[in-house]
Amino acid sequence: MIVLVGCSSKQSTMYFITVKGTQFYIGSKPYYFWGINLWYGSNLGSNGVGGDRERLVRVLDKLKSLGINNLSILGASEGMSQYNIISPPIQPKLGVYNEEVLEGLDFLLTEMAKRDMVAMIFLNNYLIWSGGMLQYISWLEDVPVPNHFLELLV
Repeated sequence: MIVLVGCSSKQSTMYFITVKGTQFYIGSKPYYFWGINLWYGSNLGSNGVGGDRERLVRVLDKLKSLGINNLSILGASEGMSQYNIISPPIQPKLGVYNEEVLEGLDFLLTEMAKRDMVAMIFLNNYLIWSGGMLQYISWLEDVPVPNHFLELLV
């Protein structure tokens, strides 16, 4: 399931994009998009390590000027113990969240709304660099993630 969420600063209303057959819709109007992956937007939007809000604003302005109106963004990243992980993650330990990166996500979504851009937020995956399912298995099953396994996936 893919959820596309948008927020317009003009109307200050939130909307969901739906699918009928192979067509996306906003309300009853067909929705067409040109999008890219800006997975690091939350980190770039934070005030913490790796954050650079001025750069993020410049990137969003450039993307908008190119006609890009849809961004795929990382809405969760997990763990500090894995090889080659995004840093800082949104959830460094199970149930512990990095408020600076979450505030970066808020900043990103607010700036996207100013430009009438839509976010496709992915919350997990099977990729090592974001923590992903392997990190949850490690946390919940108390199974260490061996580096030799991780190196095979990189």
